Amino acid sequence: MNELKLVVLEPTFPEAKEITQDDVWGKTSKDHKTKIHNGMVVANCTLGGFDDDKLQSKEKCPIFDTYIDWKSVTVVCPKEISEQVAYWLEFNHGSDCISAVKEFGGKIAFRSDYMAW
Repeated sequence: MNELKLVVLEPTFPEAKEITQDDVWGKTSKDHKTKIHNGMVVANCTLGGFDDDKLQSKEKCPIFDTYIDWKSVTVVCPKEISEQVAYWLEFNHGSDCISAVKEFGGKIAFRSDYMAW
């Protein structure tokens, strides 16, 4: 039988104290049927529709100019809270999930990819 080796990576950002998971990821109703707000997520894998064959968005992300893979997101936040936003991205997607960063006009954009396979 093949052995399965598990590796647990420690978070790379300190715990967020001023913002919540919902501030970053958005919020849905308790029954998960109604989106209340999108948080800081500006684009995800459904941008322009989802390409079932390629498992990515049909349109390119307006910030990174790339297609967005399944379960990946682009998040934009003020520079002052970027470490707290990164904490919540890692909390949901797993350590080392940030694959791209772009600064513009006092804000920071992150591409976060799902790493918790």
